[in-house]
Amino acid sequence: MLRTARALAAWEDRTEVQLSDIEQAVGLALPHRARAGAALGQHLTQLFDQLPTATTDVDIPEEIATIDDIDVDKRGDEREGAAGLSRRLRGEQDVTQIQTLISVTRDRLARQEAGRRFLSLTTRRSGRFTRSRQANPVTDVAFSATIRAAAPYQQVRGRIDGSKLELRPDDLRQKVRERKTRSLLVFVIDGSDSVMARQFMPKTKRILLALLQNAYEKRDRVAMLVFRFAQGRVVLPPTRNFTRARRSVEELYIGGCTPLATGLLEGLRLAETERLRDPTTRPILIVLTDGLANIDLSGNMRHDTPRRDALNVAQEIATRQIPAVMIDTNPYPTVTNEAGEKVPGPGRELAQALAADYYQYCLPHETLLLRKG
Repeated sequence: MLRTARALAAWEDRTEVQLSDIEQAVGLALPHRARAGAALGQHLTQLFDQLPTATTDVDIPEEIATIDDIDVDKRGDEREGAAGLSRRLRGEQDVTQIQTLISVTRDRLARQEAGRRFLSLTTRRSGRFTRSRQANPVTDVAFSATIRAAAPYQQVRGRIDGSKLELRPDDLRQKVRERKTRSLLVFVIDGSDSVMARQFMPKTKRILLALLQNAYEKRDRVAMLVFRFAQGRVVLPPTRNFTRARRSVEELYIGGCTPLATGLLEGLRLAETERLRDPTTRPILIVLTDGLANIDLSGNMRHDTPRRDALNVAQEIATRQIPAVMIDTNPYPTVTNEAGEKVPGPGRELAQALAADYYQYCLPHETLLLRKG
C-alpha cells in the first residue's frame, strides 16, 4: 500500500504523500481482504478517522495486518465446545517467531506456479537464468550457449569471415530458469479433549493464525484437518481463501479421544490426492499434537496399539518423502503414564518417525511461542 501511495504521488509530480494518495491506494490494495458481507468503505472511514489531522511527517504503514486482534468468548468447562482465546493475539510478534518454522529442500521438478516459499525450476520464461541445456522444442533460447555450441563448426559449414553465423537446429540451447514457488501446507490438528489441548488451545490458535499469515505472504495454499473422537475430518480443503481458513481456526472445537494414527493417515491421503492431481505439488504436513494417542486405526482403545499405529503411519509419511513439521503441544519434558510414572513425552519419538523438524510449546510464563527441539 505504501508503494502504491508513493507511485500516485509521483504520478502527480509531488515529492510527498498526501492523505488522498493513501485513500486511493487503500481502495486499490485492500478490497480483496474485506470479509464477506463487510462494508469496506465504512471500515476505511474508521481507519482514516484515527489518523492525525497533520500528516506531513506521519509514518504510513505498508499494509494493514491480516491477523487482527481477536476476542473469542471464553467457554465454560463443558466437555465440548469452541476453544476460545484467553487473550488478544499479538499478530506481528507471532508471525515473526514462526518465520523460519518451515524449511523446504529443493527437488528436480519444474513448476509453473509462482510463490515465495522455496526455489524451484520453473517452466515460465521468467526467473533467474542458471544454466542451459538441449531441448526439443526450444522455447526460451539461451543465446550465448547457442553461439558457443555453433562456433566450432563454422568453418565446416562454409561460413565466410564477416558473414552471418551458420546455425543448425542442434545448436539451439534452452534456458534453465529457477524462481520461488509455493507449497501446500496441510495442518493436522489434535482436537481431542486432553488436558494439554484444553489448556493450550489458545496458543494453538495463535500459532495457526501466524502460520496462515506466513502462508499468505508466501502465496501458499492451505488445508486443515482435525482429529478427535475416532475420526479425522477435513475442515478446510486445499484453498487460497484465507478468510475461510481464518474462520476455520476461530471455530476449532475440542472434545473426545485422540485418534492420532487416523489423523496422520487422513493427512497422508490428502497430500497424496493433491500430488495425484498435480505431480508438481509440494505438500508439507504441519502436525500439532501432544502425541498421546489412545485410539488405534480400528477405533479401539487397546494398550499399545494406538501408539504403534501412529508410528507406523508416521514412518509411511517419511517413506513417501512428504516433508513434515512436528509441533509438540505439551511444553513439559515428561508425561504421566497409566502407572503414575513420569516418562518422556511421545512427541519427539513421533517427530523422528516422521523425519520432521521438531518444535515444542514454550512454558506458559515464557514470552516465546515455540522452541526448537
